Amino acid sequence: GVSLGNIYNYFGNKEELFVSLLESRGEEYFRPDQPLIKALSSTAFPDNIEQLGFASRETVEKFSAYILLIYVDVVEFKARHVAKLFSNMRAGYAAALKSAEAKPHQKPRSKVAPDIDPVAALMMVTWNYYNYFVMEKLFKVKGHYGLGDNEAIKLFARIFKKGILAGGK
Repeated sequence: GVSLGNIYNYFGNKEELFVSLLESRGEEYFRPDQPLIKALSSTAFPDNIEQLGFASRETVEKFSAYILLIYVDVVEFKARHVAKLFSNMRAGYAAALKSAEAKPHQKPRSKVAPDIDPVAALMMVTWNYYNYFVMEKLFKVKGHYGLGDNEAIKLFARIFKKGILAGGK
């Protein structure tokens, strides 16, 4: 182990140590082969809604330590560090959507309704899945929707594609 006193030979304070952890974990999290990033850039939205669910589950499982650091930042540092990450989120989703659409074999078969902002829709889909799996995997609230993971992914996809109203109206 490393003594607390020895850690402060390398870091001036708790926040410097935290930032170092967040940045090193963040580099891995934002690599192009990260499951969610890969799904966002390699498949066409909205056809890939279920795939985004499976990729969200894999991302939460694989990067649980990094995701938990986000909560530490909120509690300990008033979200000072993650706010920077999230402030550019829309631009990242817009770039992923544009990248996937630019690939000829990735043209979506389905279309987002004309009165719906596709980038906002993509963010909503992804973050609903992501939050579901944070509850299931990190907060250990198993089956909080009364469904298994695969059933929940399919239900989310059905709701996002068709809505919750009978007849889709």
